[in-house]
Order: sequence, then structure tokens, then C-alpha cells
Amino acid sequence: MASVNTRPSRALKSRVKAAFQEAYEGQNVFVDVSSGYAGRVHVIVVGERFERMTEEEKQKELWRVAREGLAEDAQRISMLLAYGPSDVRAIG
Repeated sequence: MASVNTRPSRALKSRVKAAFQEAYEGQNVFVDVSSGYAGRVHVIVVGERFERMTEEEKQKELWRVAREGLAEDAQRISMLLAYGPSDVRAIG
């Protein structure tokens, strides 16, 4: 049985990060892209714009950015999370 590469390529991670950075250009937004399950990626976005959004609003916006900026590569995302700075401070 052939081995299946379960890590996403660096190129995919770079495209995903670039799409989110471009969508939020000039807004002081942090984007992290990490390896997910079965060659997919996890994306975390932190920025002021998410402070007063509901979780539903955050998800709708992030998936819109993914679909518009990545086309079919959006299907390679298995997790999208958005946080405001106060959310991050509460964790740490």
C-alpha cells in the first residue's frame, strides 16, 4: 500500500496566508496557517475587526475570504478561527 502524504505543501500554506493577508491589508491583522488533518490546513486570524462580531459573523466572513481568495483551494481548509485581541488576552 502506498503512503499518503498527510502534510499540506508549503505552497498551499503560503497561498492561504497570502489570501487572508491581502483581504485584510492595512488592518493590522495577524494570520497563522498550520498543518491540519489529511493534508488540510488550519487558519487563525486575529484582528480588531473581529472584536464585536458573533461567531457566526466571523465564520461567514472568513469562509467568504477563503472562497474569494482561494477558489478551489478553500476546500483544503479544515478549520478557520477568528479572534479579537481581547479574546487572545483572555487566553494568556
